[in-house]
Amino acid sequence: MEPEISSFLHTVLIGCLCVGFISAVISPASETAGRFALTVVMAILAGIGYSIYLFGAMAVLKVVGYFAGLIISMLAIGFLVSVVRSRRSDRTFKFRQAGVVERFPSATRLEIHRICVALDRGKTLDDFKWDGERVILGEGENARIAGSRGWVSINAPTPDYVYLAQQKELDFRLQSLGVKLSIADHHALCALLYFNWEVLEMTVDGERHALLAMLGRRADTRYERYSLRMAESTA
Repeated sequence: MEPEISSFLHTVLIGCLCVGFISAVISPASETAGRFALTVVMAILAGIGYSIYLFGAMAVLKVVGYFAGLIISMLAIGFLVSVVRSRRSDRTFKFRQAGVVERFPSATRLEIHRICVALDRGKTLDDFKWDGERVILGEGENARIAGSRGWVSINAPTPDYVYLAQQKELDFRLQSLGVKLSIADHHALCALLYFNWEVLEMTVDGERHALLAMLGRRADTRYERYSLRMAESTA
């Protein structure tokens, strides 16, 4: 019995040392939570030590191993279930996305995404309509359009364009070249300028009908290619 008592005492000693060390590093702001955590740790250590004292080290290790295996199995099953559900959710989303594109072929990516999310929450395609320029959800005063943070009222004021300064700079350059970009490409290039990229060179590839832009930021250089359309004559 002496080895069991010695093991129990060693466990208690180690537990006390751990408690003392943790107490020394706990900040006053987390004192209450720290005390609770220390109480739990002490209870666990005391339980393990007393169990070794009563039943022996091997018996306790077998029980601990059994519960550890059970917990690992439950975690593995939960992980597999989450993977299966995620793949099923991805397939469902792609199926819905295809249906949305078929119904609204001119919708933007943002609108398609918002519609798919709304369908996942119980809406149907019949709840949406195309007014010739955008997708609208609802009717009358409750009509809403897709926004960056969800569906917003169709009568809500248009927020200030974040990249307004960059837009002015880019429009000046494009006007001098006599070309225009699509709304999406124009926005993407403005975003790069906003995040400290600088236009080093901008040329038009007439054969490929594209705008070639060389951008620089500190020691980095990147090249972008955008499809373009000719600007309307201002004469």
